[in-house]
Amino acid sequence: MKSQIFAIYDSKTGAYMEPWFTPTTETAIRAFAHSCSDPAHPLGMDPADYGLFHIGTYDNDTATLTQIEPRHNLGLGIEHLKKPENEDQPQLDFEDEDKIINAGGTN
Repeated sequence: MKSQIFAIYDSKTGAYMEPWFTPTTETAIRAFAHSCSDPAHPLGMDPADYGLFHIGTYDNDTATLTQIEPRHNLGLGIEHLKKPENEDQPQLDFEDEDKIINAGGTN
């Protein structure tokens, strides 16, 4: 089975953090987005300073590491900030609420 290898680049130090392994690019992006969206997490304090890179694969059947060249830039932390859960949900105003209540035939 192959795992994907990712590293976060810190533009303020000019270096990559320790790499980590995850099954898919999607799980890496999700973890990065959660960290960058959490204001209490170091990445969330300055999300524009960090970039996520796919740097390779690891095959645990053969213990083979394969580097990806060039590294695949998956974006800055600020690009992956999660929206509040209710941000995309439509909000009713009082006029709409009255229409819904009155549509039921009660006044």
